[in-house]
Amino acid sequence: MGGGLIWRAADDRNYYLTRANPLEQNIRIYRVVKGIRHLLQNFDQTIHLNQWHALHVVNRGCQIKVLYDEKPVFDLCDQTFTTGRIGLWTKSDAVTYFDDLQLNALK
Repeated sequence: MGGGLIWRAADDRNYYLTRANPLEQNIRIYRVVKGIRHLLQNFDQTIHLNQWHALHVVNRGCQIKVLYDEKPVFDLCDQTFTTGRIGLWTKSDAVTYFDDLQLNALK
Protein backbone atom coordinates (compact mmCIF):
# COMPACT_ATOMS: atom_id res chain seq x y z
CA MET A 1 0.00 0.00 0.00
CA GLY A 2 1.04 3.54 -0.47
CA GLY A 3 1.23 6.10 -3.18
CA GLY A 4 2.59 9.49 -3.94
CA LEU A 5 3.64 12.22 -6.31
CA ILE A 6 6.81 12.69 -8.35
CA TRP A 7 7.85 16.09 -9.64
CA ARG A 8 10.76 17.85 -11.29
CA ALA A 9 11.63 14.49 -12.81
CA ALA A 10 14.48 14.48 -15.32
CA ASP A 11 14.00 10.73 -15.90
CA ASP A 12 13.09 7.58 -13.98
CA ARG A 13 16.19 7.89 -11.76
CA ASN A 14 16.22 11.62 -10.84
CA TYR A 15 13.24 13.35 -9.21
CA TYR A 16 11.52 14.44 -6.00
CA LEU A 17 9.00 12.10 -4.39
CA THR A 18 6.51 12.52 -1.60
CA ARG A 19 4.43 9.56 -0.56
CA ALA A 20 1.93 8.45 2.05
CA ASN A 21 2.28 4.92 3.43
CA PRO A 22 -0.61 3.47 5.47
CA LEU A 23 1.44 0.42 6.50
CA GLU A 24 4.15 2.56 8.11
CA GLN A 25 1.67 5.31 9.08
CA ASN A 26 3.87 8.09 7.75
CA ILE A 27 4.44 10.58 4.98
CA ARG A 28 7.91 11.05 3.58
CA ILE A 29 9.66 13.28 1.10
CA TYR A 30 12.68 12.06 -0.86
CA ARG A 31 15.21 13.30 -3.36
CA VAL A 32 16.07 10.50 -5.80
CA VAL A 33 19.44 10.95 -7.54
CA LYS A 34 20.82 8.33 -9.94
CA GLY A 35 18.18 5.92 -8.64
CA ILE A 36 19.24 6.27 -5.00
CA ARG A 37 16.53 7.54 -2.65
CA HIS A 38 17.60 10.10 -0.01
CA LEU A 39 15.12 10.83 2.79
CA LEU A 40 14.67 14.57 3.25
CA GLN A 41 12.00 14.46 5.97
CA ASN A 42 9.59 12.07 7.68
CA PHE A 43 6.24 12.85 9.29
CA ASP A 44 4.30 10.28 11.34
CA GLN A 45 0.64 10.44 10.35
CA THR A 46 -2.37 8.21 10.86
CA ILE A 47 -3.50 7.18 7.40
CA HIS A 48 -6.91 5.54 7.28
CA LEU A 49 -7.50 2.83 4.71
CA ASN A 50 -10.37 2.65 2.23
CA GLN A 51 -10.94 6.37 1.97
CA TRP A 52 -9.70 9.15 -0.28
CA HIS A 53 -6.87 11.44 0.79
CA ALA A 54 -5.35 14.53 -0.81
CA LEU A 55 -1.60 14.96 -1.32
CA HIS A 56 -0.59 18.42 -2.48
CA VAL A 57 2.87 19.72 -3.48
CA VAL A 58 3.82 23.36 -4.04
CA ASN A 59 7.34 23.92 -5.36
CA ARG A 60 8.44 27.48 -6.01
CA GLY A 61 12.20 27.93 -6.55
CA CYS A 62 13.88 25.82 -3.87
CA GLN A 63 10.86 26.03 -1.53
CA ILE A 64 8.89 22.78 -1.29
CA LYS A 65 5.65 22.58 0.65
CA VAL A 66 3.65 19.38 1.02
CA LEU A 67 0.11 19.16 2.39
CA TYR A 68 -1.77 16.00 3.36
CA ASP A 69 -5.55 16.32 3.51
CA GLU A 70 -4.98 20.11 3.33
CA LYS A 71 -2.77 20.17 6.46
CA PRO A 72 0.89 21.29 6.15
CA VAL A 73 3.35 18.42 6.50
CA PHE A 74 6.67 19.63 5.03
CA ASP A 75 8.19 23.03 4.35
CA LEU A 76 11.80 22.87 3.20
CA CYS A 77 14.29 24.13 0.64
CA ASP A 78 16.17 21.88 -1.79
CA GLN A 79 17.91 23.06 -4.96
CA THR A 80 18.79 19.72 -6.55
CA PHE A 81 16.18 19.81 -9.34
CA THR A 82 14.88 22.98 -10.95
CA THR A 83 12.75 21.63 -13.82
CA GLY A 84 11.17 18.40 -14.94
CA ARG A 85 8.01 16.38 -15.38
CA ILE A 86 5.42 15.12 -12.93
CA GLY A 87 4.27 11.58 -12.23
CA LEU A 88 2.54 9.19 -9.89
CA TRP A 89 4.27 6.66 -7.66
CA THR A 90 3.16 3.46 -5.95
CA LYS A 91 4.98 1.26 -3.50
CA SER A 92 6.10 -2.08 -4.91
CA ASP A 93 3.00 -4.15 -5.74
CA ALA A 94 0.56 -1.75 -4.05
CA VAL A 95 -2.94 -1.20 -5.32
CA THR A 96 -3.37 2.56 -5.19
CA TYR A 97 -6.06 4.65 -6.85
CA PHE A 98 -5.44 8.20 -8.05
CA ASP A 99 -8.02 10.79 -9.05
CA ASP A 100 -8.10 14.46 -9.98
CA LEU A 101 -4.38 15.02 -10.69
CA GLN A 102 -3.85 18.73 -11.33
CA LEU A 103 -0.83 20.78 -12.35
CA ASN A 104 -0.96 24.54 -11.88
CA ALA A 105 1.86 26.84 -13.02
CA LEU A 106 2.65 29.35 -10.26
CA LYS A 107 3.29 32.95 -11.14
